[in-house]
Amino acid sequence: MNRKRLSTIVLYCLMSQALLAEVNWPCFRGPLGGVVEDEVLPVSWSTTDNVKWKIDVVGRAWSSPVVWGDKIFLTTVASEGHVEEAKKGLYFGGNRNEPSSAIHHWIVYCYDWASGKTLWQKTVHTGKPAQPVHIKDVHDRGTVNCYEGKTGKLIYEKQQLAKDARAFTVSPWANDGKLFFLSEDGDTFVVKAGSEFKVLGRNPLDEMCMATPATLRGSIIIRTLNKLYRIGK
Repeated sequence: MNRKRLSTIVLYCLMSQALLAEVNWPCFRGPLGGVVEDEVLPVSWSTTDNVKWKIDVVGRAWSSPVVWGDKIFLTTVASEGHVEEAKKGLYFGGNRNEPSSAIHHWIVYCYDWASGKTLWQKTVHTGKPAQPVHIKDVHDRGTVNCYEGKTGKLIYEKQQLAKDARAFTVSPWANDGKLFFLSEDGDTFVVKAGSEFKVLGRNPLDEMCMATPATLRGSIIIRTLNKLYRIGK
């Protein structure tokens, strides 16, 4: 084999390894719509177990984290006035007809992937909101239906994750033959993928959650009401 051909093969191998190593999460639900294929994710955790780090998050927002390289980006909004308590579940009267009169700060945070340390923060806008908010968006009661992907045949329906499971806003994700459902209570239910409905576990974080996580590189980046977690083995 000549040197030129050998050099080309070596360069191709190095580039392939670099591309495989650099798995990013650039958008809501990730590049594959919530399917995670790069590494096996943890299936059990709590506020202390399998936690790489957790940090406090200022303000309130339900945007999903974005991960690129060794950085995690998160947006939030901090109000100088009174902020209504976020509510779980289905209820009426959540709409607000008038926007808040308090000054708000729209902020972008950048965190270090390895440590959770704040690398920088930028206030991108300061002012009064132009529109009112609704303190509750959607609701689901924690039941699961399963259909065969090829034919649409119903496999099972109305299987309940738990008797006390309620209020699911977060999009589910899939990895290693398992489905993950994160409730507004902060509990993640792990369900076996396939024709048999089976709940494999329940992982509590003891705080409200309405933001779809970023799931990549063997880690789950979960945003709760006041914290940001990196879950990993």
